[in-house]
Amino acid sequence: MRLTCRSSCLTRSVNLALDSRSRSTSAISSSRESSSNPATSQDHHTSRPRSTQAPECLHSQDTLNDESRRFHFLLTEQAVRTKTAADTVMVGQIRHMIEASQRLNVTLSILPSRALIGSAPLNVFVVYDDRLVTTEIFAGKMVLRDYRDITYHLNVFEHFHGRSETGDQAREFLESIAHEFMRARD
Repeated sequence: MRLTCRSSCLTRSVNLALDSRSRSTSAISSSRESSSNPATSQDHHTSRPRSTQAPECLHSQDTLNDESRRFHFLLTEQAVRTKTAADTVMVGQIRHMIEASQRLNVTLSILPSRALIGSAPLNVFVVYDDRLVTTEIFAGKMVLRDYRDITYHLNVFEHFHGRSETGDQAREFLESIAHEFMRARD
């Protein structure tokens, strides 16, 4: 089982095929890019040239297609609304999330801005199983293996998940955001 929580303060959303940004998988432009050439510029989240991310994206698609695995994705409304690409790209990414959320092995939740939460989601984290959590901060990624850290992140995920839109409600919510991007484009 994989639980993913994406915060509003980082615009990176899901690290698999459900990305809600302009990245192929996670290609956000940043001030840390070393070149204006997209084939050789660096992605500030992975510190790898963007051209090397395509195989990872394809692998991510294969992983998502593996129906023996379950994926639970949780994004904040702000993460979905933050414009990191042209409106048409944003609409395409949102529609891709809607489509992927209809898979039997995928659960997608959106934490709306109106939800009352105990504390703000401050970073991105992924719970892979009962042995591994990764959390992303601006400086990089931390790998956590202590059961207390894993339990803590599972509790945080459940806290946000309990206040989120899921299923058809999440898809309708995403579709309304896609319509806002389309109206802005006109």
